[in-house]
Amino acid sequence: MGINEFKQGLSKIREAKSITGILYHSIYVKDLHIFFKRPQSNKYEKIKIDELYNLYVNVPNINTVAAKEYITSRVQSPAVAIILKLKENDKSFSMV
Repeated sequence: MGINEFKQGLSKIREAKSITGILYHSIYVKDLHIFFKRPQSNKYEKIKIDELYNLYVNVPNINTVAAKEYITSRVQSPAVAIILKLKENDKSFSMV
């Protein structure tokens, strides 16, 4: 899957739940980033889509430990939650 298809899949996500049950919300894609809010926060945080994509295509069993190698800022848990939601939304988004 190419990055454009990946980005299209991300654009359908509005919220994603972490493995520990934290709900990230108000998710949207803009340019080269995906933005989200943490629970009880009005501040948006962002993840670079190319980093998220590289995590997705290079790690078969995505978790926060593996995400630390690909995601540069401290947003590994939301990154994993978003990828898991992407896979849940569309079963065609499976590992290549």
